[in-house]
Amino acid sequence: MNRYWPLALPCLAALSLAPGYVHTAAEHVPGPAHVQQLTFDDQGPERVINEFAVADPTGRYFVLQHSEDPKLVVRQDGSQAVDFKETSNWDIVRANVDGSGRTQLTSDPSSEDQPTWSPDGSTIVYRKLNGKSFDLYLMDADGSHKRELLIDPLHDEKTPAFSRDGRRVVFFSDRDGIKWNLYSITLDSREVTRLTHEHFEDKHPQYLPDGRVVFHSNRGSRHVVLEGGEQFDLMNLWLLDPGNGQLTQLTTSDDLAHGDLVRDNRHAWVSPDGKYVAYHSNTIEADSHHPGVFRKKHRELCMTTVDGRHRVFLTRDDHRNFKHPTRSADSNGLFFVFKEQGHAWNAGFMDVTAALARLNLGRFAPPTMGLICFAE
Repeated sequence: MNRYWPLALPCLAALSLAPGYVHTAAEHVPGPAHVQQLTFDDQGPERVINEFAVADPTGRYFVLQHSEDPKLVVRQDGSQAVDFKETSNWDIVRANVDGSGRTQLTSDPSSEDQPTWSPDGSTIVYRKLNGKSFDLYLMDADGSHKRELLIDPLHDEKTPAFSRDGRRVVFFSDRDGIKWNLYSITLDSREVTRLTHEHFEDKHPQYLPDGRVVFHSNRGSRHVVLEGGEQFDLMNLWLLDPGNGQLTQLTTSDDLAHGDLVRDNRHAWVSPDGKYVAYHSNTIEADSHHPGVFRKKHRELCMTTVDGRHRVFLTRDDHRNFKHPTRSADSNGLFFVFKEQGHAWNAGFMDVTAALARLNLGRFAPPTMGLICFAE
């Protein structure tokens, strides 16, 4: 694969964040990101889409979800548009890490999506639309031996991910009447454990090697009003210790934003060594012509140390939009999806060795305050 181009002299910043939060040191990579494109769907964003490119632990493959079934949807302001929804007949595709050798692993008329790998690369956990609810399933790495993991016709289960020992799967669900809380299920007994309990949107959980869970949530976050009147909750990254219920906030919506920008931070993915968290950050700016109204501006890839203290913005100066970063088997690269203006979302890869070296330099100014922690 192409190696990531060296960082120029860093643009280093340290800002005081929310009371009780850390002073965060961050750098950004100047200029366009060096992206190795892995899929080449060119029918346009209203015809085809790829999401959630996830590499397997062996370093041989990645999987993604793919759809060519757009739906007519109604926007907040009442206008209509063609877009892809959860019901857009997604299927799961596997490819070699260089993008060659694509193989379709699912072909059910209903949607099958959000695949992730077991730690040994032998099994894929994913979700499937059964009637009106999404349930959790397992299949072997070649798409065979599909079997049920968790079936609940009254509720939805989303974004499943294995624990590092392969014995549990963490996910988020509305199964207790709250949209959304975190849960885990053991593979041997199928016992479900509820991990969060408040009326917040806790989503997209991932296990760290030590058993903690990183996720994004609107806990403690503000909301903004977007063009068309939509109320948009800003998300941020959090860490949960399931053993004692302690919660630690990793990002804030004002993290190193500037001017009239705020940030919406989502979809964390932990590196195999557990030291770093990759995520995407929506930059949202105030509308200068309409006080109190904001608009989505750009979606960037970011990495942070697992304590939230040091950060690298990987695509701040890139005009393309990026989302759903996941780590390569050796921790030195990111898989993701990205799009050019007017083009479909496609899978890509970026080497982040140089960015990791920056995070490891240890020359950031030490924080003057500790992380703010909450216990349930």
